[in-house]
Amino acid sequence: MGHFRIQSWVRPASNWIMDVQALHGPSHSRIRLLLRYLDSKARTCRLSLVFSLAWIYQAMQPPPPKICGSPGGPPITAPRIKLRDGRHLAYKEHGVPKEEAKYKFIFVHGFDSSRNHAAVATDLSPDIAESLGICIVSFDRPGYGESDPDPKRTEKSIALDIEELADQLGFGPKFYVIGFSMGGQVVWGCLKYIPHRYGLVDKVNPTDPICPSTLLLCK
Repeated sequence: MGHFRIQSWVRPASNWIMDVQALHGPSHSRIRLLLRYLDSKARTCRLSLVFSLAWIYQAMQPPPPKICGSPGGPPITAPRIKLRDGRHLAYKEHGVPKEEAKYKFIFVHGFDSSRNHAAVATDLSPDIAESLGICIVSFDRPGYGESDPDPKRTEKSIALDIEELADQLGFGPKFYVIGFSMGGQVVWGCLKYIPHRYGLVDKVNPTDPICPSTLLLCK
């Protein structure tokens, strides 16, 4: 009477065939055909799983961003400057006109905000702004609002964006920077890369774990 032995049930079916040791009898051929069939089904299932996961991954990807002012993109409603690399930054002025201002500030918004959410500027009394000659410019950080995205954005690049914004608006050699919430992280880049340009830096309600609740530096 023919008999056989299977050494392992946990290895792939392709290895089961090698482990079947038949002495004699027609059952040997039937078992080989069965294991080959199971092995082909296992490979098919693995390939189906890979293709399914790839399709799910592609389906989960967000659509490409629509640049403001481009065909099919949102309209441009804010004043913007064109940066050295061709990108645009949208901004908004608060307080007195920048040409008449004595104190000129750039406000950096937080994670879920835009140029329209400049708490320091909107809470400032118009009388105080006028009497002191304060102008606050808030801007959309790259990829926010109506500012173009910057795929190569770094803490240095956004600091240089702020410097160029100040230069194109005629802020002069010294200006002030205010960072709100996660905008406070951008202020660190200003401190590191353009320290010669700021007259005062303020971080309001920052999210930096190594930063005290308020940082005020004067030069």
